[in-house]
Order: sequence, then structure tokens, then C-alpha cells
Amino acid sequence: MSRLRIEGLTLSRSREFTLGPIDLSVEQGSRTAIVGPSGCGKTSVLRCVAGLERGMHGTVRLGDRAVDDGRRHVAPSDRRIGFVFQDG
Repeated sequence: MSRLRIEGLTLSRSREFTLGPIDLSVEQGSRTAIVGPSGCGKTSVLRCVAGLERGMHGTVRLGDRAVDDGRRHVAPSDRRIGFVFQDG
């Protein structure tokens, strides 16, 4: 079973920056790296997973629970996700 599943996540900052749709599945116990150049949306995707930001469309699931699907948004404190920013 996937511990994290992102389905059709779309983010937009302005007319100049739209990201997605993103589909990602991370199995429990595995390690996954999101890599890319500066400004490509890596941190934005992680912020959506942690609940600090909402996408325009799509679903974020943790286990079998949808934590953001356009109708419901589970608070960051209730997601039990660890997140360390690059800059303090």
C-alpha cells in the first residue's frame, strides 16, 4: 500500500508559473527524492503534502485517507508529516 499518493495535483502561482498535474506514489518504508532546478516547484509540492499549502486541483492521500481533495483539508498538525526547510 502507498503511504503517500498524489493524484492530479496542480499548483499555480501566477500566469507565469503553473505546475502539474502531478501523480506520485511513495511506498511505505521507501525513500524518494524530488530533484530539479531552483524554482521548479519541489518545495511547493512538499508544502502541499504537509498541508501548509493547497493545490488548485487533485488529491493528496496519506495511507487510505484523503488529506486534501478539494472538499476537505486536514490541518498540518493532524497529518503527522515531518518537514525541514532548507533555509531557517
